Amino acid sequence: MDAHLPPLTEFTLPGGGPAHAHLARTIVRRAERDWWRAAADAPALDAIAGGQWLNGLSDYLFVLARTVADGETLWQPLGSPGGTA
Repeated sequence: MDAHLPPLTEFTLPGGGPAHAHLARTIVRRAERDWWRAAADAPALDAIAGGQWLNGLSDYLFVLARTVADGETLWQPLGSPGGTA
């Protein structure tokens, strides 16, 4: 999917289509943070493999969200032309 998308040169804001992939990515990112906290407390966990898998799933969901979006909105910092003050 990523090969069919234009390369990112700036930070984009979620939106422009169905929100399911963005919501799923948010949940996976939260799970990834929880995983790394749990892995720090339980050395028996295969922390690297689990963390890498969750990170890869998050990346996939980001590309999926870009693929199904109607378009992308570039982030504008506050006070910049086109940004909100």
